[in-house]
Amino acid sequence: MPYKERLDELLNNAKQIVNSDPETSLKNVLELYSEMKESNDYESRGKLCKFIGTIYLKNGMPQLSVEYYEQAISNFILVNNLDEIGKIYNNLVIAAYYHKDYNKIEEYSKLALHYFEESGDTGGIISVTNNLAKYYRNIEAFDKAYSLLKMIISRYEKTIDDENRTIMLANYANVLINLGNTDEGLKILLKLSEEVDERKDNHCIAIVNLYLTEYYESIGDYKRALECHKKRYRSAIVGRQEDISSDLNRYLSTFNLDIDKLKFERLEKQNEELIEAHSEISKKNGLLETLINTIPLPLFYCDLDYNYLGCNDEFVKYFHKNKTEIIGKKVGFTLTNEEEINFLSQKINQARTSKTPIHFISKLTRAGNDTRTVEIFYSGFYNKAGALEGLLCMLKDITQDIEQQEVVKRLNAHLQSILESASQVYICSIDRDYKFRYFNTNYANAVKRHIGLEISKGFDYFKRYQSQEEIRDKKKLLDRVFSGETISGVREYSDRKKPEILQYFYSPIVEEGGQIIGATVFSYDITEGVLAQRELALSNKTKDKFFSIIAHDLRSPIGNIKSALEFLTTEEHLSTEEMMEMLDKLSASAINTYDLLENLLQWSLTQRGLIENNSFTYRLCDLITGAIKISRNIAHSKRIELEVRCNSEIEVFVDKNMFFTILRNLINNAIKYSFENSVIEIEVESDQKYAVVKVIDHGVGIKAEVIPYLNQLDKTVTTYGTAGEIGSGLGLVLCNELVNKLGGKLWVESKEGKVSAFSFTLPVNERY
Repeated sequence: MPYKERLDELLNNAKQIVNSDPETSLKNVLELYSEMKESNDYESRGKLCKFIGTIYLKNGMPQLSVEYYEQAISNFILVNNLDEIGKIYNNLVIAAYYHKDYNKIEEYSKLALHYFEESGDTGGIISVTNNLAKYYRNIEAFDKAYSLLKMIISRYEKTIDDENRTIMLANYANVLINLGNTDEGLKILLKLSEEVDERKDNHCIAIVNLYLTEYYESIGDYKRALECHKKRYRSAIVGRQEDISSDLNRYLSTFNLDIDKLKFERLEKQNEELIEAHSEISKKNGLLETLINTIPLPLFYCDLDYNYLGCNDEFVKYFHKNKTEIIGKKVGFTLTNEEEINFLSQKINQARTSKTPIHFISKLTRAGNDTRTVEIFYSGFYNKAGALEGLLCMLKDITQDIEQQEVVKRLNAHLQSILESASQVYICSIDRDYKFRYFNTNYANAVKRHIGLEISKGFDYFKRYQSQEEIRDKKKLLDRVFSGETISGVREYSDRKKPEILQYFYSPIVEEGGQIIGATVFSYDITEGVLAQRELALSNKTKDKFFSIIAHDLRSPIGNIKSALEFLTTEEHLSTEEMMEMLDKLSASAINTYDLLENLLQWSLTQRGLIENNSFTYRLCDLITGAIKISRNIAHSKRIELEVRCNSEIEVFVDKNMFFTILRNLINNAIKYSFENSVIEIEVESDQKYAVVKVIDHGVGIKAEVIPYLNQLDKTVTTYGTAGEIGSGLGLVLCNELVNKLGGKLWVESKEGKVSAFSFTLPVNERY
């Protein structure tokens, strides 16, 4: 018989084959598979591989089923049979459940859903959605299950068949119950129960009653759980006889009858014990009532349907009711606020599922719109077999305590708000064990900023200090405070990028009885004020020096020029040679005076922030050549040579005018302190970031103790030049400021009586 006919015969008798002896079933289908293995009939090969996978799955061999299901997918992909691919991925979900390969369940489900959507198979979409929702429910990802089912219900509820709709809604109801929406979930299940009973759909009756059984068991209502379980058990047996061969999803949703039988017997036993326990409770009610009336707080106890079984006299007084009005009513009927009643219901549900007592604080509005704040304690009470029988509740009115706490809380919040909002104020308190009790955000941020330490309440105060010496000093200081002393002072942190100066106060924390329990450290930032004072002082010194230069260094040479010119114009007997010599001196004096005026102008502009850095890229050798033209004439007057050693390829990113001012001042300074017939060298070095320009003279040199003050205008450093010249010191100060403005730095190296080298760096491109 051709393989196609044999395949059709196998598929037509699928139910009988699947339920037959596994060895016989597999022998027949595997023989056919070997015949079709080399065939190009991908559709038939796919059907056969799917069928073999199903046999393996039904006979408890999920790993082999996966192998043949994957081959079936490969064949159906070749013929673009999307619906079959979706069904196989759905079967792979079931195989993953069997194999406990939970990582694959979500992956296979999503793939099945994709192919069912592509093929438009609504039944397949519903089936795989329910399976995926079950998976999410099993791993307690109830939010995911809810979103998935909500979307499918809104899309398909009105268009799908009754069975799929029932399975989908039952699944959805179970998820709602797990999310705490018990009323809505139970309402759906009860309605579905009526519908499936009317349809006599045994498969769906079993599913709905499965969820009802689980729900009633969870709340301890074993009587109803037993009724639903019996109904479910009978329907599952009938449903299993209907069809379990072709529909694997139906197969999964039927139940293991052996387990059901054991559970059925257990529930019957629990039901008997519950009846016996109720009988015992009835006998002991008299004694119980006497005992609970000795308790000075309102107390009641209820059954698992939340009906009052009893209460004490304090409970009656608290709600202004009598016992006949209370017993038998639902818990919460004494309240008047619907929102409070709902909240109480949720907490009661929580109490019945909790293995340990629970307590919470709630608002209760009694008759007459009297709202009270109450601390409520719930605990389950159990029979001898350990089964939950009901709930015991005790109330404690804490309205007055809460009101007092609120006053204190508002005061503390107000105080904390003040402490937190105070800008540049740092506050902390420390107990006698040197642990933090409190600190404001500014203090915590400062500790983290300065030493990278995260502090918290109870943190060791001394961990913020690095050395043992600091710890010893701080401990001595705190011990003085703990003895009652208040200490204040100023501390400057000058080792940081930005200096910080704090005024601090250490004060003891004293209780009402006079006991010192800790210390408060209060400090605030006075950096801005102190630096402003220092800057003002420096400004005054600078101003004094400025006036000194004008009054002395500028007035004196101009006076000399005036006197010399008067002498030249009045003296009649000067020779031409004498006149030329005097004119040379006048010229040199005028040039020096002009340089001083130029420096004064440039420096005053820098002090007022009026000099802009207009930097561009230049060849450094060209700049040096242009800058020393004027200086060569001055050098020649002292018979001094200027030598330049520079690589012509070096480029720098500078402001041309600033560079000229810097180099002119350094060269003129070198000329001033060089001996006649000597050489001034201008050398250039460079790397990828900076070029270094050095001006080296062989003259009087500089004393080592003088060098640190050369760039400080407020320090008077007077050194005469080799021809009796005297400088104001302004030129070097100006050079230093301009070099900094260009992004470089200036430094001095010297050996007294031998050589001096003034060096400065310049960036080679804009990035630096």
